[in-house]
Amino acid sequence: MARKRSPIEFGRSPRVNLLPERQRAEQRHEQTLPKLLLALVASGAVAGLIFAAGTIPVTLANQELAAVEAESQSLNAQIAGFGEAQEMLAAVGGRSSDRTVITETEVLFMELRDQVLGSVPDGSSIVRFAASLPGSETDAAPDPAVLDACPASGASIDLTLSTPGEGGLSAAAAFLDRAEQLEGFVCGIVIVNSLLSAGDTITSETQLQLVFNDTVRAGRFIEEEAQ
Repeated sequence: MARKRSPIEFGRSPRVNLLPERQRAEQRHEQTLPKLLLALVASGAVAGLIFAAGTIPVTLANQELAAVEAESQSLNAQIAGFGEAQEMLAAVGGRSSDRTVITETEVLFMELRDQVLGSVPDGSSIVRFAASLPGSETDAAPDPAVLDACPASGASIDLTLSTPGEGGLSAAAAFLDRAEQLEGFVCGIVIVNSLLSAGDTITSETQLQLVFNDTVRAGRFIEEEAQ
């Protein structure tokens, strides 16, 4: 193989490197080392940038996930609170329904009694008053066949009208005429009339029964339930 010749340069002084090969290698090493260090630093910087570029999306995703989890926990807590509120509302609604059912046939008998007392003729008085709901154990209908013509759907009142003298039936008739003006009045029945004597004093006692329809029911919670 032909030996490669060094190019001939004209106009320059001849130069000859007389340093031993070991020293020349050390010089080349010293010249190359900064370049290697610079390359390592550049490679490290590039690797750092690549790592940062890969880490930033992950960090942002983790932050977004943490925010979503926090919001989810907050919503779950609110839902739990709503659940308790719904249970309370359901319980209240159940109580309201029970109350409505229980009071569906309720009649305020004291108010009805005051209205009945206002129909008593002058000179007469009520010595016995008993009110009951239809079908109750206290319903004192003496003859159901008589009440078929005017069945009680609201309330029944069994009372005894006391009248001085023997005019008990006349007082009872006047009393029933006035009672017809009462709201919910269906009919009135004279059950029995009897005379009581104490010495020279005669008193007529007339037992009657008044029948009312369901308009006398109180209905205290109907409007509230409708709202």
